[in-house]
Amino acid sequence: MAYSLRSRLVGGLLAAVAIGGLAWTPAFAETLVFAAGNDASTMDPHSNLTTPSTQLQRQVYEPLVGRDQELKVIPMLAESWEQTEPTRWRFKLRPNVKFHDGAALTADDVIFSLKRVAAPTSHFRPAVDTVTAVEKVDDLTFDIVTSEPDLVLLSKLTNVAIMNKAWSEANNAALPQDMSKQEEAFTSRHSNGTGPYMLESRVPNVETVLVVNPNYWGEITGNVTKYVSKPIAAAATRVAALLSGEVNFVLDAPLQDIERLKATDGITTSGGPELRTMFLTLNNEKEHLTGDNPPDKNPLRDQRVRKALYQAIDIDAIQSKIMRGYAVPTAIFFPPSVHGFPADLDVRYPYDVEAAKSLLKEAGYPDGFSFTLDCTANRYVNDEQLCQALVAMWAKVGVKVTPAPVPIAQFVQKITTRGQSDMFMQAAATTTLDAFYSLQAWVLSPTGRSGDGQWNLGGYKNDEIDKAILAIRSELDDAKRTELIHKAVELWKQDVVQIPLFHPVSTWAMRSNVDAKYRSDNQLEAKWVTIK
Repeated sequence: MAYSLRSRLVGGLLAAVAIGGLAWTPAFAETLVFAAGNDASTMDPHSNLTTPSTQLQRQVYEPLVGRDQELKVIPMLAESWEQTEPTRWRFKLRPNVKFHDGAALTADDVIFSLKRVAAPTSHFRPAVDTVTAVEKVDDLTFDIVTSEPDLVLLSKLTNVAIMNKAWSEANNAALPQDMSKQEEAFTSRHSNGTGPYMLESRVPNVETVLVVNPNYWGEITGNVTKYVSKPIAAAATRVAALLSGEVNFVLDAPLQDIERLKATDGITTSGGPELRTMFLTLNNEKEHLTGDNPPDKNPLRDQRVRKALYQAIDIDAIQSKIMRGYAVPTAIFFPPSVHGFPADLDVRYPYDVEAAKSLLKEAGYPDGFSFTLDCTANRYVNDEQLCQALVAMWAKVGVKVTPAPVPIAQFVQKITTRGQSDMFMQAAATTTLDAFYSLQAWVLSPTGRSGDGQWNLGGYKNDEIDKAILAIRSELDDAKRTELIHKAVELWKQDVVQIPLFHPVSTWAMRSNVDAKYRSDNQLEAKWVTIK
């Protein structure tokens, strides 16, 4: 337990309402019981970039700039900003913002947080890739200095939570928890943010309870005073809990139950395409794949092999049978809602078993080869079934694949340990809503700069593609920048750097008295939820 807040909450909440200190629109005192297939891996807001973790953390921690319900950038802890020079931004913090322990938010906390998020153990390093300095002007004013003009700095800052410097240092949490080593840290189970909800208790993989922050600086337009997160791994159990009223919101409704839920009295659904894409990352670094293969020869380094694996995938069958129509097949590894999406390139290489066999024969593998496919178990909707389907499709062209589905924590540990995974399947979100982020993090080879190649875990390197991606970062003309994005994605597609699959279509299910608007980032913010 992070704090003993129950008695403090009741007294503080009444006092806040009495003096008008809590900006609350509707009547309040309602509990939102939130269920999903997975729990947050940690409460550390700079450690783990996965939806279950950020979903919980965003109730507690806040960035300098955020997004509204339409995902437009809005002021959060920073009330204003201006670009005083091409590479200098001046921010003004809101006055009288308090952390949950009562400490005042100052520029020192911002400087600490932006330094912390750039640490090697952070999953959020691309957000500060251009930041070279953060300079304090006064307690509520600071400058961010960048290495070059950064057109998407504000979008990137929406992903950086601000932590309290004194609290973090006092609890030996100056650096983010290291998820690759499954490290346990104070910040794993404790928190101290500025957000609308405070951590009351946490039992990982069982239940996490948040209670409303009586001293919250902002407006809570909903009426949720308690947020209970219950991870329920089994899809049938999750649905049963919703139908019985044990929970009143399910983030990831099972595909096989969606039509039944839509037809059930007392249940409402909401959904749409997600801001992420399911794709496969292939290891180009390993000298030898697992299985019975020629020594010192990695077939995945050959573009013909990568294309063969791509063309052996029956994406229509995956869409209709595995995903039951709740997927949009794609040839691009980020969604159409992202700035720079090249619609003309969104045409998949055709499913063609004979063409795949010919490519394998041409590459010197007429009898195929073998490798292990790492997948998550119950992290994404129908992920294990998808993993098995890919194995069966590749078997038709003589490629022998061993599926290895594991829980998300083990999966992250393996894929982030370079050289361990032959190939892995994952859905990645373009959290900045700009294509450069996906190209920089997943395709660019590491340059030594924060965030560059952070998720290029297959060790792919192509000087021509690197050059094209790096040109995007410094281009200020939007039309030219879009052309550069197109060029980089075209090169990516030609060389089959990754194998794209589909954009998931997500469905939220809730009791009919719960009013929650779906967002394509698949993140629910309790402060906007009303329970009637």
